[in-house]
Amino acid sequence: MNIYVDFDNTVYDTKRLTDSMILGVAEAVSENKNLSIDEVLEKINREYDPSKDNIYLYCEAISDFYGMDKEVLYRKVDFELDNGRERVYPDTWNFFNILKDKGHNIVLLTFIPNQNQVYQMKKLIGSGLAKYYNILIMTASPKYEIDIDYHNGIFFDDEPITVQKLYDNNPYKVYRVRRKNAKYSHIDIEKKGIEEIENFNEVDLDII
Repeated sequence: MNIYVDFDNTVYDTKRLTDSMILGVAEAVSENKNLSIDEVLEKINREYDPSKDNIYLYCEAISDFYGMDKEVLYRKVDFELDNGRERVYPDTWNFFNILKDKGHNIVLLTFIPNQNQVYQMKKLIGSGLAKYYNILIMTASPKYEIDIDYHNGIFFDDEPITVQKLYDNNPYKVYRVRRKNAKYSHIDIEKKGIEEIENFNEVDLDII
């Protein structure tokens, strides 16, 4: 069976990555231009929207603003992306190993704007999870509107609207993954019949 698994905030703590990248960029600017790091952080947090903006394009913009080499900022971002294993939620490793042992296909199903696909690939490779995925689907279209076999798939996702729309496609099963302190963890889902889990240890493996 195809097991469709979202990436950000489902298997990977994206907020920790974002916070680390922003801090690294701010430290580089602060050191290079002898500025208060709080001042630089305030500017970045005011301007940069991680759900929409490309971090590399933002590094270009902020390097132009401060008059410094953008490569210095790129290196800060790349370091965090390349060392992403620690941001994988710990229960993911065992769950993926079990799925592989059972002979399932693990499919990465992630929504990502076209300008961010290279960034997402770097994130995936740095996480160490790439070897587990049989298929990679990075879509700029809603996950519930693409050409896949929903009826014979199991879906894991954190985003409430996406989960509810996937459920409307009558999949074999859909789980809402509600990690503590994640982006959408404060939002309840409206539809009954959707199982919520906080981590993969809560999945009934007898039905998969």
